[in-house]
Amino acid sequence: MVATIGLLRYNWSYAIGWIVQAIIVLTGFVNPAMFIVGALFTGMWAYCMVTGSRLDNNKENS
Repeated sequence: MVATIGLLRYNWSYAIGWIVQAIIVLTGFVNPAMFIVGALFTGMWAYCMVTGSRLDNNKENS
């Protein structure tokens, strides 16, 4: 997950980020508490993707 942050300058790294989030959520089948942790991290990731896109669009329009 930490390495993915450094790779976000490449378009393919976003897919890796979503795959990592899915893996975290799927670990909930091994340890049910991971469903909660996975949901929290996936929510944060999605929020950051939406907010980052919005900021990039505003920067380009300025």
